[in-house]
Amino acid sequence: RNRRMRHRMSGGVRGGKGDLPLYSIASHTIFAVRIVNKSIRTICLALILLSVAARFINIDSNVIGWHSWRQSDTAALARNFHETGESILYPRVDWGGGGYVETELQLYTYEVSLVYSAFGVNEAYARVLSIAIWLLGIFGLYRLSSRFYGNDVALFAATTYAVIPLSLFYGRAFMPEPTLLASIVWGLYFFYRWTDRHKMTDWLISCLLITIAVLLKIPTLYIGLPLLYIAWTP
Repeated sequence: RNRRMRHRMSGGVRGGKGDLPLYSIASHTIFAVRIVNKSIRTICLALILLSVAARFINIDSNVIGWHSWRQSDTAALARNFHETGESILYPRVDWGGGGYVETELQLYTYEVSLVYSAFGVNEAYARVLSIAIWLLGIFGLYRLSSRFYGNDVALFAATTYAVIPLSLFYGRAFMPEPTLLASIVWGLYFFYRWTDRHKMTDWLISCLLITIAVLLKIPTLYIGLPLLYIAWTP
């Protein structure tokens, strides 16, 4: 009787070779869950690294394939910035006889021209810049998602964004999309942080990044919807 009372007080479970305390079962369960979570994190990080490696395949190839016309136009803008030394406010194209053109903010092409000035004209450098900016966007998506859903879900979201086919293409293309997406994600992140901490620095950074995103692509005005959601969500 005394043994049964001690068993109940210790919270044990009877087994074939004696009593097994509940805290022992719980500790083993927690340990197993941690092992599984660690394995999932390792797989996610491995997939992100593989997606980065995949973007370096034929990194020095000519501007061919899907959207080759758009990539060629972007390459011409970057080359003209490099050759003429013009301001970012005076983009020049090759088509139609060449000359100045009214277009969106040429932040990406101007950055490429600066890279050209340091290393020479080569499409591979532009693609490496796209990959670097894309990785910055991946990290921004992780930080933003972790604010809402925790680190594990954020890592899964970042992994999904890294391996989907459209991301594999645009994450290395000679196009401004990686810069656009990184500006959107980080703009939302700093806006959310401003609503949480109420620091003017966060608000100014958010305004700058969102402005850049809209100037890169006018349809980015849809970003107003998630901004409203963040502003009105307690």
